[in-house]
Amino acid sequence: MNPLLRSCLSALLLCCLILVLVGGKSQVAHSPPETNSFPPEDFCKLTGTVYIETVPSFATYRVFVEPTEFAADMRIYKEEVQSFATDPGVWHFTDVRGFANFSIYLEPQPEFADFRIFYTNFRTDAGCD
Repeated sequence: MNPLLRSCLSALLLCCLILVLVGGKSQVAHSPPETNSFPPEDFCKLTGTVYIETVPSFATYRVFVEPTEFAADMRIYKEEVQSFATDPGVWHFTDVRGFANFSIYLEPQPEFADFRIFYTNFRTDAGCD
């Protein structure tokens, strides 16, 4: 057998073996939470750096921005410094997907959103009730 063909077959066999051992599941950095509850149970704990997706299926969460505070599930404070976004509802927005802890899609229809947010001007108001 040709040595080049033998090495290609060996590499292919190794890849198949790794795929079988891993279970065939790809590891996506921003996979959506596996929950069927609406709103998701853990959304009140969200903190850190956020990336705004332009495609709904790429986002970890789909959120609707409420015009009034009282209709929202969570109040969000936009933190300018990434290292200070440590409390629930205090989010730092980034333009780089790789720097984000999670991603959101700004849903135009409230019926399709996982939860509703309201942007507050006060850090102490951030989070859920």
